[in-house]
Amino acid sequence: MALEIIVSLNGRPIATACAVNISDLAKLSDYKVTAFETASAFTPAASNTFKIEAHNHEQSCWALVEKIASRAKVNPGESSMSQTSIKPEFARANGPNCVGCIEEKADVMLTFGFGTNFTDVFLDRRLAASFHEELGRVLSSIPISSAPDRSSEQNG
Repeated sequence: MALEIIVSLNGRPIATACAVNISDLAKLSDYKVTAFETASAFTPAASNTFKIEAHNHEQSCWALVEKIASRAKVNPGESSMSQTSIKPEFARANGPNCVGCIEEKADVMLTFGFGTNFTDVFLDRRLAASFHEELGRVLSSIPISSAPDRSSEQNG
């Protein structure tokens, strides 16, 4: 079971978090949380993955949202995804039948490789659709003639 949090400004998502229950909905549940924040004029894009342990899931959902919000903030110098630091050499998307999605009870798994390190991001169907829409919007705003083809740079 996953809780999805979307923070929007004037209808545009500026931050998201997904909390996946990893303890079969035990009364005191553990959650794996992945949070993303888009870049703004004041802050770089950032992501943070963390675990919330022993949360009483019989509380209001706002109690879990409060815990997520208090831990989702990435401080400068930590796990920031600025343009200079996120340059994966490998990127792949997998559907709901891959091992990672089955284990995380997710619909989509995005895998990014940085040298010998890999990071997996798990999305439910709605968040994946929102991400797809946002990528389409960004790609459609780039004129084909000005967008260099970097596929040969990533594949070797």
